[in-house]
Amino acid sequence: MNKLKLELRGAKVENRRINRRVKLQQLIEISYSNQENLLDANLEDISISGLRFSVNSPITTGSEIFLMFELPQENEGKIIKCYGEVLWQEKNNNTYIIGLKFKHLYRSDKEALESYLKNSI
Repeated sequence: MNKLKLELRGAKVENRRINRRVKLQQLIEISYSNQENLLDANLEDISISGLRFSVNSPITTGSEIFLMFELPQENEGKIIKCYGEVLWQEKNNNTYIIGLKFKHLYRSDKEALESYLKNSI
């Protein structure tokens, strides 16, 4: 069993995403750990189940995050407000890349996001 662990240690983990991600680079606002102020973060990509963003400080895996972002104009600038859970993070130079899974999307927000993703093929 130890031999198997050694052989797998250097292997790269495969992409396990179920949903297609779309690049969507913009400034978003987040809040976590009962902070009253919203912090700026950089959205990198998005899917129907979550998104990836970067920030200047680490965020603990498992943390609940409140976030707000705007879908592009073809969705009439729809502002999405939701909660998500930090699934992973990695340090990249002076920033932290965060993978977040949506915990709850209102029906209208989910429909707008689905429409945006469908039209972004």
